Amino acid sequence: MDINVIARFSALAIVLINSVLTMFNVNPIPFSQEETYGIVSTILTCGVAIYTAWKNNSITKEAKMADKVMIALKNGEYTLESLQNALNTLKTIK
Repeated sequence: MDINVIARFSALAIVLINSVLTMFNVNPIPFSQEETYGIVSTILTCGVAIYTAWKNNSITKEAKMADKVMIALKNGEYTLESLQNALNTLKTIK
């Protein structure tokens, strides 16, 4: 099962349980609104930081070119052997 489906159903279950408990005057979340905001904000900040660090952030010209080469290899536009031959040719030019 997809992780997104699990996350959505988990969130739905939590909201439904919270609504039923609130209907019976039971406070299911023992935190103040400010504490809850701080916790959620910290979790989201950590999530964004981890996601940003995990993603390939090509900044230099060389890294961007390497990304293009990688995409071309994945699309079958080039083979590893043809790129190796091109690199060997470039080495002999210098």
